[in-house]
Amino acid sequence: MTAVVPTVVKEGDMVRLTCSTACPGYLIENPVWSRDGEAVASPTFQARLEDAGSYQCAVEPLRSNAVALDVQYLPRNTTVQVEPPGEVSRGSSVNLTCSSVANPPVHSYTWWWYSGTTPPTVSSMLVQVGTGQVLHRPSLEASQRGRYLCQARNPLGEHNASALLQMEETTLGKTFVFGLSGGGVTVFATLGIVLAHDSQEGEMSYSTIGNFRETSPVKHRDSNVNLKEQPFESPEAGEAGGQHVIYSTVAEAT
Repeated sequence: MTAVVPTVVKEGDMVRLTCSTACPGYLIENPVWSRDGEAVASPTFQARLEDAGSYQCAVEPLRSNAVALDVQYLPRNTTVQVEPPGEVSRGSSVNLTCSSVANPPVHSYTWWWYSGTTPPTVSSMLVQVGTGQVLHRPSLEASQRGRYLCQARNPLGEHNASALLQMEETTLGKTFVFGLSGGGVTVFATLGIVLAHDSQEGEMSYSTIGNFRETSPVKHRDSNVNLKEQPFESPEAGEAGGQHVIYSTVAEAT
């Protein structure tokens, strides 16, 4: 008795299990199927990832050989991780690492860049900036701000994730801000204070961005004015699609 099982299928393909015998014209009716020792409800099903395993058919007291079923799928759960995870300032370097789950495994990672925060309308606006799982960006400059997109590919297809590099202009200096997207958590880091000099000598005022919640006193080194540095909700928080958002404050020392 032999279990007839397709050895490789794609996720979503229809699978039909049959049980045969070497005796000509002998039909095995209603064999009992198992996968990795567990009963299979139906010999016909649409392949899911959890359907991968070793299958056997049995008609007591006979049992077939075990046949492995491999369910393949295109890349998924693609993420981009930025290192170092803390303060990212002008002139520093960062590593962007792309990770993805796939069967067969991902065979290539391609990095693309485009200016702005929204996807480009045509592919010609994308600029390829690297290949491989890790993208190294040394000595960050204003011209490098924009969105970095990682494309993970295997023989069945591709999946993307991206990281947004922004730069806030303030009188305190230039601060780079990374926002990560493509996973279950979106992370934004930015500077929540903009300083401005009044026309009257010796006076200073400040304006804030976003909706502030907690405050902590900060003294400006060139003034006796106490300022409040406050974390705030990024204007891009609305784009997170209801995902959990984490904020942190970073700045470049002058």
